[in-house]
Amino acid sequence: MFSTSKKKEENNRKKDKKELNSSVNFTGMVSPNMELVERADLNNLTSAKLYKLLQLKNIPNRSKLRRKVDRIVSLEGIVTYADFEIIFECPTDENIDILYKEVFRKITNTHKLKSKYSTLPKDIYLKITIQLMEILSIPSYSSRINVYPENLDDLFSMLDKIRIDYYNKLPLDNDWIRIKPSRGGEDDEHLKLKLIAYKKLIKEGYKHDVIKVEVPIDKVNRLTLDLEVPNDKTNRLTPDLEVPYKIWIEAETLLGSKGPNYLIQDKFQNKKENIKQYTEFWLILPNFEIFMHKKFIKKLCNQLFNLFEKEVIVKIFGIDIISKNLCLFFRSKKLL
Repeated sequence: MFSTSKKKEENNRKKDKKELNSSVNFTGMVSPNMELVERADLNNLTSAKLYKLLQLKNIPNRSKLRRKVDRIVSLEGIVTYADFEIIFECPTDENIDILYKEVFRKITNTHKLKSKYSTLPKDIYLKITIQLMEILSIPSYSSRINVYPENLDDLFSMLDKIRIDYYNKLPLDNDWIRIKPSRGGEDDEHLKLKLIAYKKLIKEGYKHDVIKVEVPIDKVNRLTLDLEVPNDKTNRLTPDLEVPYKIWIEAETLLGSKGPNYLIQDKFQNKKENIKQYTEFWLILPNFEIFMHKKFIKKLCNQLFNLFEKEVIVKIFGIDIISKNLCLFFRSKKLL
């Protein structure tokens, strides 16, 4: 048997549930507290929780804010108590269930989706399958599938598992040791984009000793077009990969970035004069990002072509982790 206090707690819980389910105006729900958090409250948080808030507010260069005081300074004046609730006060499953039922009861009759097909025709199903494979960076896997799941959710789960299996095997490639990280360090996804670009160069006929990975080069002076002071580290640029004076390659994951529309200002403007000394410029992006920003990526290709004053062929690639090859999505116009 329950104790008296437990019975009282159970009765109060049922009462709250009944009130919420019978309320027309979502009685019991509280509007988000948009009041700014006091510095003293931020100071009471652990450094790890402060970093979660930095992520939530998308503070640039947050990984460099290692000291607790620096994190507090960056967050002061922009964090609300509603942000606290998002990060630290997730509701219980029971509360979510009650709220879901109430919302579902109110809007289900006014927001309804209807499938175009009761059963997907085979040709439509295959088109969807091919698109999913391209998005998941496994376009060449289509020739290996003999049986397709009937349900699209099952299809996506199957393809994503294939992607993960092949993705995790990339560091076992013989050329992985040649893909050294940048001095500032980089994540696995960036290294894997570089590996596949490296494999592409090998397939194009370039020898290992010709391909340079993360090798600094002297910066070209914008006015005189001469090299700056040789070996001056402050005036050196580092392509992700290059075949000297032939192909300059940059790989961008776009993780934690402001988006592809900032690549020119943030990444390539400063390298313009150097890149103009090359025949081709390759930009390697994750397939998902290309599909998410397809219209802009196409525009970006032409913007880069114009940035390099139409003297360099610009190519934007996705990847195929099955064949370890690049997939050309966009190419600039012909050179002048």
